[in-house]
Amino acid sequence: MAEVVLAGEAPVAVGNGTPKWFPRKVSQKDLDLIAEAVRLAEEKTTGEIVPMVVRSSISTGHVPLILALMLFALGLFVEVEFNHEIAGLLTMAPQWLLAPIIFVICYLVSLPLAKIDIVARVLTSNRDEAHAVEVRAEIEFHRGQYTKTTEHTAILIFVSLLERRAVVLADKSIADKIGNEEWAEIVNLLLAGLKKGDFVGGWQRAIARSGALLSAHFPASKHDKNEISNLLVIKE
Repeated sequence: MAEVVLAGEAPVAVGNGTPKWFPRKVSQKDLDLIAEAVRLAEEKTTGEIVPMVVRSSISTGHVPLILALMLFALGLFVEVEFNHEIAGLLTMAPQWLLAPIIFVICYLVSLPLAKIDIVARVLTSNRDEAHAVEVRAEIEFHRGQYTKTTEHTAILIFVSLLERRAVVLADKSIADKIGNEEWAEIVNLLLAGLKKGDFVGGWQRAIARSGALLSAHFPASKHDKNEISNLLVIKE
């Protein structure tokens, strides 16, 4: 049985400790199939393929404040447009207190709303999303010590679910021989599957194509060892 590696925790079986945000329709058998895809791809190459899924990469600390400002502006609009209907309520508090009170209420309302994924995405620019995903992928690549394989031939296939973005990072030996266009093809294969709800199929196709690219430059050797686990890594 394959296992899921959670950040900062011991591996746990699917269904016994996977995070709530992880797609519930993905079963233990599905994760076994992804691990098997990695094994088959690595049979043809000395390269190491690391599949990873994280919940999100963007920092959402800005979301409650932006949302509160939007709600506050909406409140001012309502006050101006319907002042004759709420005038009685407005006179219950001093005018100098009214705006701060309304803003605090808007901020408190925004806190639970900011935790909704689609709200966080709408209030984050595409540029900031792309940058955040790339930075998170680079952090995980080095944090996982994937740069320490014998021949420096590891790649990280990284997916950030909230942003619906993917990145492929390669260690130096591979990056010198395989360009961004080839990695873009892998990203497109993976995201196409995820958008169609074909979680496993998307991963299988991306991993298989990665193995084909790697084998062309780094063919399998009888002395090759599997230096990194084939399991899908799942992190918050």
